[in-house]
Amino acid sequence: MTLPLFGDGQGGVPLPPLPVYQKVPCCIPPYMGRCCEPKRCPIPEGPNPFLHPWNLRGIFLHTGRARIADEHLKNERFGFQQAEVRLGYLAPTGCLTGLAPTIGFRETDIDWKKNPYMHSRHFQELYLGAYAFTRCIDCWYWQVGLGWWQQLYRLQLGHYGMMEGLLWGRYQWWRNVGVHVGTYVEAGRRQGFVRPIIGIDWKINDRWHAYAVYPVDTKIVYQVNPAFCLALAGRPNRTRLRLEDTDPDPEGLLEYRMWGVEGRATYQPSVLFKIDTFVGSTIWSFIKVNNRWNKRIVYTNLKDTWYAGAHIYLSY
Repeated sequence: MTLPLFGDGQGGVPLPPLPVYQKVPCCIPPYMGRCCEPKRCPIPEGPNPFLHPWNLRGIFLHTGRARIADEHLKNERFGFQQAEVRLGYLAPTGCLTGLAPTIGFRETDIDWKKNPYMHSRHFQELYLGAYAFTRCIDCWYWQVGLGWWQQLYRLQLGHYGMMEGLLWGRYQWWRNVGVHVGTYVEAGRRQGFVRPIIGIDWKINDRWHAYAVYPVDTKIVYQVNPAFCLALAGRPNRTRLRLEDTDPDPEGLLEYRMWGVEGRATYQPSVLFKIDTFVGSTIWSFIKVNNRWNKRIVYTNLKDTWYAGAHIYLSY
């Protein structure tokens, strides 16, 4: 679970920032369609995202080699590294609506040298997807997305592919408070996975902003200046991969989950560039290996370890 799959990978996820618009007539270029500006919740002033429709995102995550807690594997260590890049295009379908097709590539490297379950170390995946958003419903911001991850080892869609779906809405409940509702779904590689999205965000003042949105966005942010902020945040990660047919358990399934707490620094000098760097510690993680029919072979917790990474966002 790299929630949200349409955002910066914090977990995933998360989502791209709420689109904001300059207050100009919305029936002239670059807008398209009739104007549907909400009545009670006016759109804040800001840059028009359709002026820079192309976006390129890079995501990198590296964990230290964690000790395995299981007694018969107590001398083993497990390391995880993931790098991802995505290219997207934001196309307007109305003055407050848009559609964003995306293509991406992800490589996952597993550092688990001495184990009887798998020899595979490197996994490559291709991503194709799209998400749409609208602010035409008064006080609501809705996003819906659908994506497909395909392992490149073998192009068997049902065997090595996985679908992800997202429905996420934010309601401007009060002047400085937003309420989030939605759901996230995975299907494929012999397993289904459904999680609700629920929570709030609260702009305490001009400096502080708190987010408590399960399971995708948990953080408290301090705005140092308009271009730089610091945050204390949580990070979920769920990765599920099918092994190769040459492994000791042919075409088995490997799953890695973790939850971490991190310090984060964000620098965004303009709407064209943003970088997040983070370093933290896992507080809960495990690995699971199943056979090709999804019957469990091994399940073990991991000791806590450090992790670090970065998200880079460019638009043009």
